[in-house]
Amino acid sequence: MASEGADICVEKGSRHIVICIEPVDWPAEISDAFQVRSILYRGTQAIVRYDEGGANQVHTLFPARYFDAITTYFTKHLGAPGKQFDNWAFLPAEPNRRNRTVRWRGPGASVLEIRQIDDLRWSSMPDTKHGVVRIYSEDSDPVFRDVSWSDFMLARISNYKIK
Repeated sequence: MASEGADICVEKGSRHIVICIEPVDWPAEISDAFQVRSILYRGTQAIVRYDEGGANQVHTLFPARYFDAITTYFTKHLGAPGKQFDNWAFLPAEPNRRNRTVRWRGPGASVLEIRQIDDLRWSSMPDTKHGVVRIYSEDSDPVFRDVSWSDFMLARISNYKIK
């Protein structure tokens, strides 16, 4: 279930989905790398997708310049990533950019992934100023499949949950 500390939540009742912006308490050695000022939230927060009451994906932003520091932090605690590769962020009216990506596989089908550019939102352009750390199950729907940035903005303006 969504935490009591959630900043804002968007409910998609017909699909039993709740997607919330929630505070994250990162360890002191890395917390500064997750201080963001985005159009959606400020500080150290994450977007968490809940399906049928259980969290199945976490999406947290960081300033793109901290990609190496964050990768080093997770490598120190988890060992070398299982996969490192370059995706490409497709940007209109400018050349496509290399999007460095690393992944660790966890138990079952769980994955921890770091991307230097957050290019996972279907409803808006890739965010070249922010990277993303996400935790997800390979068989889960993406956070932004059923919600857009405008859903969160409307929920914040209305100060109530959108159904």
